[in-house]
Amino acid sequence: MITSTRVADPAAETAYELCRDLERVGISATVTSCNGIALTLIRDVGLNVWCQWGEPYGWYYRWATGRVTAAGYWEFAMCSCLAHDTALRRILARYEELRTMLGTPGRDVVCGGQQ
Repeated sequence: MITSTRVADPAAETAYELCRDLERVGISATVTSCNGIALTLIRDVGLNVWCQWGEPYGWYYRWATGRVTAAGYWEFAMCSCLAHDTALRRILARYEELRTMLGTPGRDVVCGGQQ
């Protein structure tokens, strides 16, 4: 007899928590996960937020800032998943920056998640 058990995926669980918080302020997002890395995608502005494990940080969120380094590499912001509210504020600020830059209609969000 074969039985299956659900294996906890901390990356996916953390990404879904971010997704739920984004949806609470009216931002639609989807989550995809595989092999301990999860991606929260905010399609209307093309913002991808990864959740992954990394030493010495532990679980953290990472997203592109839109800037390029002098060496020509994309610059990324990161924030510990333990500081979820801080990460959410920073991601909302990046969302607003992209929405303004792209002229994308959407819900105005006050950083911190309050409308």
